[in-house]
Amino acid sequence: MACRPTTTARAHIEPHSLEYYDRAHGRVKRSPDSRVVTRWLTGPVQSGLGLQTGPFGHYDRGVANLLARGAVGAETIAEPLQAAVVKDGFAFVDAARMRELLSRFGQLSDWAEFVTSWDELALDTYMGDGGRYRRRRHAVYAAAPGGPILRQPDEPHYQSRDYNPLNGGIARWFDPIDLELGSGPTIGAILTCSRAIFEALTPARLWHIEVHQFRIEARVEEPGRPTPEGIHRDGVDYVLVLLIDRYNVISGTTTVQALDGRQLGSFTLSAPLDAAFLDDTRVAHGVTAIEPLDPGTLGRRDVLVVTWRRLEHPNRQTSPPRPRFSGGAPHEP
Repeated sequence: MACRPTTTARAHIEPHSLEYYDRAHGRVKRSPDSRVVTRWLTGPVQSGLGLQTGPFGHYDRGVANLLARGAVGAETIAEPLQAAVVKDGFAFVDAARMRELLSRFGQLSDWAEFVTSWDELALDTYMGDGGRYRRRRHAVYAAAPGGPILRQPDEPHYQSRDYNPLNGGIARWFDPIDLELGSGPTIGAILTCSRAIFEALTPARLWHIEVHQFRIEARVEEPGRPTPEGIHRDGVDYVLVLLIDRYNVISGTTTVQALDGRQLGSFTLSAPLDAAFLDDTRVAHGVTAIEPLDPGTLGRRDVLVVTWRRLEHPNRQTSPPRPRFSGGAPHEP
């Protein structure tokens, strides 16, 4: 069961564009001159954050402390991963290595239930291309330096049109991820692991974390488009894309490009737990459309996407909005 928020803390956000979603007032706002904007975050807050116990039963303080707490051996996988993200802006991790890495941060004891929960995703009705091939659920978490990762009250997903010209510019409400599943061991291991990786690349921060369950369906008459907006950035700091399942589909190749449009690499998430770690401030990504291998059977591609966005401390000046990606759309098969 996820922890219920008991108090309210006020924090400042570094806006990645001039628009942001103000949960306190339930509407999109524009931040003049890219100044710091204020927003309310709800969640348990107290002075001794390091002493709190979160819904996943651990504190999650970054790679060094996690290794000291018993994640011995994780460094043999994590260090090359982190080095790749520093060097190239992204890293592909195959399923075997990802499973080993996750096992150092928690158990996947509810993996079967976790996978079958993708059968309960609702249709995404916000598709600007009129498509009916995407299903999803959504949840929001927060974490303070040294504190646990805590589930937050439901809120809409918002991207400005700078980052999502197809579906952006509006607050999109999706069905929430099941509370029990969202505080279970699998999601706990995934969040703890990804936090440890990303906090090894940047000082511990106050994090705004969004978790997305996606199912892309492929039919003969309607290929599934994992990234209908094309090559893009999400407008966050870091992204984890984790393959959950893939059935009766071809293609679905991920391409990563520099912000000037140069191609940096490509790979296909093909086995459950294949993963990609992305520095969204430095690279853009896109995925080619999927089609059914057997034309008479529905194809599907299930992924979990976790985005991490740093929230600035009060009274701290922020930098200007980051430049938009200037490249083109990926080749669609």
